[in-house]
Amino acid sequence: MVNVATENQNSTDSNSKFPLRILLVSCGAIAFFAGLISLVGRLEDREESRRIIQPDNTVNVAEVPNILMGHNDDILSLDFGPDSQTLFTGSDDLTYKTWDLPTGENATIHEGFDEVWAIAYSPDGQLLASVTRDYQIALWDTRTRQIVQTLVGHGNEILDLEFTADGQSLVSGSVDGTVRVWDVATATEKQVIDTGFLVFRISVSPDGATIASSTTLIPDIQLWDLESGGKIADLQGHYYGLRGLDFSPDGSQLASGDEQGIVKLWNLETFQEIPTDIEGHFGAIASLSFSPDGTTLATASADNTAKLWSLETDKLIHTFLGHYDEVFEVAFTPDGKTLATASGDYTVKLWSPETGRETLTLRKEKDTGGIAEVRSIALSPDNQFVASGGDDFVVSAWNIVAREEEFPYEPSDITQFSAVAYSPNGRAIATVGANNSIYLWDANQPPGTTPQVLTGHGAEVTSLVFSPDSQTLASGSDDGQLKLWDAATGNELPTNFVGHEQGIRAIAFHPSGNFVASGGADTLVKLWRVNNGELEVELADHRDSVLNLAFSPDGKAIASSSYDLSIKLWDWRSGSVKKTLLGHNQPIYGLDYSPDGELLASSAYDHTIKLWDVKTAEELKTLRGHAAPVMVVKFSPDGKTIASGSYDRTIKLWETQPTPWWLFMPGH
Repeated sequence: MVNVATENQNSTDSNSKFPLRILLVSCGAIAFFAGLISLVGRLEDREESRRIIQPDNTVNVAEVPNILMGHNDDILSLDFGPDSQTLFTGSDDLTYKTWDLPTGENATIHEGFDEVWAIAYSPDGQLLASVTRDYQIALWDTRTRQIVQTLVGHGNEILDLEFTADGQSLVSGSVDGTVRVWDVATATEKQVIDTGFLVFRISVSPDGATIASSTTLIPDIQLWDLESGGKIADLQGHYYGLRGLDFSPDGSQLASGDEQGIVKLWNLETFQEIPTDIEGHFGAIASLSFSPDGTTLATASADNTAKLWSLETDKLIHTFLGHYDEVFEVAFTPDGKTLATASGDYTVKLWSPETGRETLTLRKEKDTGGIAEVRSIALSPDNQFVASGGDDFVVSAWNIVAREEEFPYEPSDITQFSAVAYSPNGRAIATVGANNSIYLWDANQPPGTTPQVLTGHGAEVTSLVFSPDSQTLASGSDDGQLKLWDAATGNELPTNFVGHEQGIRAIAFHPSGNFVASGGADTLVKLWRVNNGELEVELADHRDSVLNLAFSPDGKAIASSSYDLSIKLWDWRSGSVKKTLLGHNQPIYGLDYSPDGELLASSAYDHTIKLWDVKTAEELKTLRGHAAPVMVVKFSPDGKTIASGSYDRTIKLWETQPTPWWLFMPGH
């Protein structure tokens, strides 16, 4: 995804048009940034050696579509209505809300009693259960929006709620160590089960006969008879405390997840562990959910992600990226067509289990004066301009010297620029377009000019890069297709690249222009001959999605970064890994070689940028300062400056000599 031009251009003044030769780094498409961050306030304690520059003419932010405003603190719980059209959420802001998903409207706001750790919808949709300040449970009539019953009995915070399938009973688990079974009609306790430990999670079997409970204090799962309250069995196999539990739809299996990110499946006839290879999270499993048909399992984790797994093959189907804080809850709609996640970043996100794409974000109210996230950035060869693309419908060109915005490109029919590419000769700009298309812009035309539309992909375009001679544009998409386009005419070239089984996340041209590399969600890096589409070599050593690629300036090596937290340096002709760089503790999205090839810069979801010595694989420096995931990083052509773009909605420029500094440029 990185294309390094070798020819510099003379300086241009702040009133000139966009510079001709632009360098690009862009990241694949991921979900909208959630929550507001007060950036200026975070700058008050900066070091004296850092300089902050803010342009006078920042652009207004267009409202992001499919964003529903509401909660003002961590969202801790959620549940769908049986019609799959309504979503209930509970939050640390002491409220819970009902959302009408077809219209996106906040249908009802119930002022809560305390932190809303748990909510549950009755199977017929007529009741909503929520916890209250005084360790009670309120039952709401969803039609009148009034409390119709209050369940009293727990002596401490209630952390989980679930109705039985017939709707006649409600089960609750609490810090007081008890699991309680309530008669919904009479609001009385049917059973009080003393588990001996804080109850973090409960799950009720589909037939309503069995309750599973777990705690973060011991690694055992306890199974209880709902009617008698007696213990059925202890399931032992985890080594750490448990946070996630869910029965399969047919009741034959139980899924569990622990504090170390381990997922296990249990046979409930034999009470034995079912061998499985569901492994991939780098943080505690907070929640689990079987799909309604029982063929897949969704997991939510403290590593800020959710994942979808095939239970037939144990293989990862999708990783849902977009949250920037712990994902507390995951749940399927009853029809199985939508997956919801709730996070400490103040958002609930809705996803398509089929495509893995985000369909809607519900988040805390956004100040209209806010600034938008940066998804992609590009630097001019003369080090005077930086271009950025974000979720505000705008590609902005900034004059670094004059410290002001030059102009924006603003198409009206797309929601975000998740990939942006500038040709090395500066004559063309490529951006993601509407309906899986690509927009090809003439950089010498004034803003507002209609772009050429390139069509042919069957899914969202995730990556764009021009060849070194600017004659060819390469694009990769979620359909696993890699396409080449004539940059002058916009025509698709007949070369056929077939090989990735899942979506392409990164592409890069070899400096010679004779090869193009692609990295995919299938964990593979593939190098192709540009002239005939033949596969030159396949590089396989990553354990999860490949997120970025960068060729060394001499073309002898290629670097790949992955969701598996590693960077691989490959001798691509032999297909062997020369070095593996480990240091980031979250997925690595940004990757770029220095012009002399001696350094490699990486940026990650852990909010940091790292500099590596390519020869020794030694980590030389960690650059800190971003307040959110850093999605893109790029060296300037002279190697003296590093640019980074983040979900904290800033672009920062770091001097590699003598001391790093950064430039704060709001505008998206």
